[in-house]
Amino acid sequence: MVSINWKIKTYLMISFLLFGFQKDTAQILIGPTIGLNWGAFSIGNLIGAESANSSLGPSFGAIVEVPLIPLLSIRVEPSYIQKGSDVSFPYMDGPLILKERNQYFQLPLELQANLPLPVFSPHIFLGPNVGYLLSAKMNQGPNYPEIDDKSSYKSFDLGVDYGVGLEFGIAPLIKANLDYKYSSGLLNISKYSPVHTRGIQILAGLLFSI
Repeated sequence: MVSINWKIKTYLMISFLLFGFQKDTAQILIGPTIGLNWGAFSIGNLIGAESANSSLGPSFGAIVEVPLIPLLSIRVEPSYIQKGSDVSFPYMDGPLILKERNQYFQLPLELQANLPLPVFSPHIFLGPNVGYLLSAKMNQGPNYPEIDDKSSYKSFDLGVDYGVGLEFGIAPLIKANLDYKYSSGLLNISKYSPVHTRGIQILAGLLFSI
């Protein structure tokens, strides 16, 4: 009898918690985001290159978060992002650094696991990321003009994003969101050499319940 009562109490407690989570997460959330992308190209065996150092670029867009079941959501993040790298080549007067800056419209589609708590709601997420190249610029330094380098790159990039984040209420039907994610490119984006994108992104936003 004691064992049966314990099982019943456990079932009721879990059911109550899931009901509370479902009530809290059963709303579609949508809002703007803004942040930074700290990334670099993985250059593989790019002929003559010594290294590819990180660059810092902006990112901004929106999040649409749709609940699927309790504790699980799917979210779409259409956004603009700058990806780039400072690629160093040896030169007689010192290293020649080519600053590559590529602008993408990207569309991450992520599965998000939520843990709603009274104040902060942590989450983890994972999913693919498709990017379309808008422009590509190369700069060799202040004494050289900026070069349109879009013809050197393929139109699409494909990667996988994963990370962690927090949501917390700041007003009725309004939440603040903070995400930390890593993005790893799966495709070679260059037409001539093996180049893949890598990046760490820190994003902040506001989410409105609709």
